[in-house]
Amino acid sequence: METRLLSFTSLMKKASTPRPIRQLEGFKRINLKPGESKNVEFVLEARQFSIINNKEKRVIEPGYFTISVEGNNQDSKVISILCQRRC
Repeated sequence: METRLLSFTSLMKKASTPRPIRQLEGFKRINLKPGESKNVEFVLEARQFSIINNKEKRVIEPGYFTISVEGNNQDSKVISILCQRRC
């Protein structure tokens, strides 16, 4: 049996308040038998896209967010999400 650690990170390239280059948003550990595959689901909450702005208020700024899901073998899936208005 092989244990795999899957993680997902977020990145927003342009923000009014500096953000980390990559931010860990969650992880799951799964066990796989040789040749086995499993579907793993991550739920993205609005808070995970928010920042505390210079007025000390939590906001979601408009722009593109890049979400990356990676496993121990360096396989990764990347998607982009567009937030079109300040939330």
